Amino acid sequence: MATLLQAALIPNNTAGQRADIVSISFNSCESEFGLDETEAVLAQAGASGVWAFTGAGDSGSSACATHGDC
Repeated sequence: MATLLQAALIPNNTAGQRADIVSISFNSCESEFGLDETEAVLAQAGASGVWAFTGAGDSGSSACATHGDC
């Protein structure tokens, strides 16, 4: 996830324009996506003035639960 998010922040990937806002949604158990790396990219984005929004509860409160333990 961090790689995709970082790619969206590179002006060469966005027609030469800096992104003002990024929206992300994991749609799965967030621990599968390397949260430390993603948080570092989000901190870098915020420091450069980019707003980031994310969905909450895409898979409900049990996204990380073992199947059948919901």
